[in-house]
Amino acid sequence: MLENEEVTGLARIENVKELISSLKNFDNATTFLEHISLVMEVDNMNNDDTVYVMTLHAAKGLEFPCVFLPGWEEGLFPHQRSFEDKSGKALEEERRLAYVGITRAKERLIISCADRREINNQWQPMCTSRFIKELPRKNVEVIKSNIAYC
Repeated sequence: MLENEEVTGLARIENVKELISSLKNFDNATTFLEHISLVMEVDNMNNDDTVYVMTLHAAKGLEFPCVFLPGWEEGLFPHQRSFEDKSGKALEEERRLAYVGITRAKERLIISCADRREINNQWQPMCTSRFIKELPRKNVEVIKSNIAYC
């Protein structure tokens, strides 16, 4: 039906394809609708001194003077599940999300990682995310240098 529409048909087909593609990132319709609700809240943000906490998915298309990206450790970001995907698509999707997060900062970006983290009531050593290692060194200022590179 949309293919037969002369003017807006192709644009509408692309919109439907984008919707289907977006739905693949969610487990069910409820989580998709929760995400859409969050995005709509983000659209109504004021330009004041408010701190916003959001997912990287919700941050697409937005910019902020200062952005904090915590938890950049192997197994957390990128997530352990992305290593289990032998196609490499999951890891590339997480790399793309890292790029989204990085490019949201207009003036200052702070990426942090922990050298150890409590998981299931046990302290576990953590390794710095490969995404940090891939950043151009000339653009990175390391504040504490006892980071464990694995």
